[in-house]
Amino acid sequence: MKQIDNISNDASQEITVILDDGTSATVVLSYLPAIERWLVDISWDTFSVKGVGLCVHPNILRTWRKLIPFGLTCQTTDGADPFSIDDFEDGRASLYVLSESEVAEVESDVMVAVA
Repeated sequence: MKQIDNISNDASQEITVILDDGTSATVVLSYLPAIERWLVDISWDTFSVKGVGLCVHPNILRTWRKLIPFGLTCQTTDGADPFSIDDFEDGRASLYVLSESEVAEVESDVMVAVA
């Protein structure tokens, strides 16, 4: 897992992440204060998804695991979803990019266990 460690408390921010295969993905984070929710848009090659709610999950991008060679996981210190604009900056929440092999590991070890 590679932590995206440059997330601030800006309500809108764009981060470029270099993937294991050398390509890059664009991560756009948006905070919606009225509903206390972080959303993420992801773009990679010809793939694009917008408005995915950030939540504590082994692979937030699981729906697209056969289309993209990476995943995204969010973890928090208390197990609750990120809800504050300061959650990433103060360390309560962390966002990580999963490699292709880590996505496969999540599928075989974690998702099978909950099925």
